Amino acid sequence: MPNPAETMPVKHMRAPAIRAGSVASTWLVCAVLVTVHFAIFALGSRDPYDPDDFMRLAQVRDLLAGQSWWDVTQYRMDPPEGAPMHWSRLVDLPLAALALLFGLVTGPQQALFGASILVPMLYLCAGLFLLRAILLRLGFSGWQVLAGFALLALMPLVPAAFVPMRIDHHAPQAVLALACALALLHAPSRRAAMLGAVAAAAWLNISLEGLPVVALIAGLYGLRYVLLRETSLGWFLGALAIAAPALSLATRPASEFAAWCDILLPAHWAAFGAAAVLAMLATRLPAQDRLAGRFAALGLLPLVSGPLYFSLIDSCPVDPYATMDPLVRTWFLDMVGEGLPVWRQPVDMMAMALSLPLLIGAGLFAARRTGLAGGERLNGWCLFAALTGGVTLYGLWVLREMMVAQLLALPFVLALLGLALPRARAIGPMPLRVVATALVLVFVTPTGPSLLGRLATSELTGNPEVAAVASTPASACDFARLSSLPAGLVFTSYNAAPAILARTPHSVSSGPYHRNTAGLHDAISFFLADEGQARAIGHRKQADYLAICMGEESLGVFGEGRPDSMAHILSRGDAPDWLEPVEGFDEGSLRVYRVK
Repeated sequence: MPNPAETMPVKHMRAPAIRAGSVASTWLVCAVLVTVHFAIFALGSRDPYDPDDFMRLAQVRDLLAGQSWWDVTQYRMDPPEGAPMHWSRLVDLPLAALALLFGLVTGPQQALFGASILVPMLYLCAGLFLLRAILLRLGFSGWQVLAGFALLALMPLVPAAFVPMRIDHHAPQAVLALACALALLHAPSRRAAMLGAVAAAAWLNISLEGLPVVALIAGLYGLRYVLLRETSLGWFLGALAIAAPALSLATRPASEFAAWCDILLPAHWAAFGAAAVLAMLATRLPAQDRLAGRFAALGLLPLVSGPLYFSLIDSCPVDPYATMDPLVRTWFLDMVGEGLPVWRQPVDMMAMALSLPLLIGAGLFAARRTGLAGGERLNGWCLFAALTGGVTLYGLWVLREMMVAQLLALPFVLALLGLALPRARAIGPMPLRVVATALVLVFVTPTGPSLLGRLATSELTGNPEVAAVASTPASACDFARLSSLPAGLVFTSYNAAPAILARTPHSVSSGPYHRNTAGLHDAISFFLADEGQARAIGHRKQADYLAICMGEESLGVFGEGRPDSMAHILSRGDAPDWLEPVEGFDEGSLRVYRVK
């Protein structure tokens, strides 16, 4: 018996009522997120920004105040030279544009605040419409798409990336990843391949961490050529070879390409260009009517572009962080939980991540069983499964990539739900039917395994400091109160620094960004050191104030097992005599001392 989704006319799936429902559901999700988000933070007296959001605010504010488009240095961080930032201006652009627009009718502070509410909603809308196109392409009906939107709430890492005020670079990367995936599903369309390449170039401009996924996408285009003789690969690589340097040169000063290893470099551009030329020429080589001939022709791409890349990369290692200061790597980089592999995560996060490959496999089986992955759509499903599986494996190595994997896994979760839910609803006794339905809704997503992991244990594995240092100090302390003090240099923990930068006119000693190695080294050394060494560091930095948030758990991490360290001393509230408590800040969560 044919599957209804397979025989349903495309016109019906894209009927105005369905499209209106998609639009309405998108804005309903946005409205609910805005309401819930502000209610939570209002009730908890917490700031809705996290450290990266604060830093993005400071960066956009500096841009609007006249700082050069080509200069992303934070001059109030680790003055007088300032701290170089690796962030892309592409993420600043929509925030700055909307702030300028809102500034026509309101003040600059209110304009930037409004922009930081609206921009994540625009990212969410773009992501939902891309997901809708992907789901329709894979054979789902319009009403099933709406059900898929609802399932996103059960993807643990997805909702938090699109809430109001979340203006860091994770949401735009996720949207660009969806654009690349949709373009791949449209193969052999040359236009779609080139648009996907532009999205991939923008993704790499924002974060070089997207490079393994872009390489996987190119590999899947190549696989389509080997198996189906589709020539989209050359168009994808050609557009990538043009768009990548164009976006890099349009958003970064030329001096960056010789100074840093954590961005797209000319070596990458050359490798893309060589691969594009070879991919175009490969189709004209002999024996391209045979599978082995096509496979051999594409084998030239890595054999040429790989050595070319490594010959041009000069002193940059494969790992951009390989030369990082050991102290900074141990007490900063290795404690950023979102950048760690799955085996160094809490048990609930580990269970959530490890369940996703199983759900993808089960979802592909369900799609075959229900007929969604039948006929001409089977190739698309297999291609999408290979992409989603590859991104999921990458997410097991770098946890923050798991958010993109969860977005891509939605079709598989939806297919599995379509197979399991009718069976649960067919159970006779109502209590059992209700329980079975609830279990299906939870356990066809990563939420169920995550809840089981949380119930089983709350202990961390691998690195017990991950959760502590990942906490957000701005949620516990109101650093805006520091504006009442004369402007000066505030020595503080690196997690608290972005909030002070964004909320006050003060400068800060360091920030949680890997290019700020010297400042990070001083901040970490200060809290690990004894009183005498800490005093020397504070005076060398010419600090005016020391500000700490008593609710910040990282103080406990730095002070654990070190009773003579400054972190341990300050967490007890026992400041040495060279630190004078500032009136009004000598009680409560936020403690401020004037450095004598």
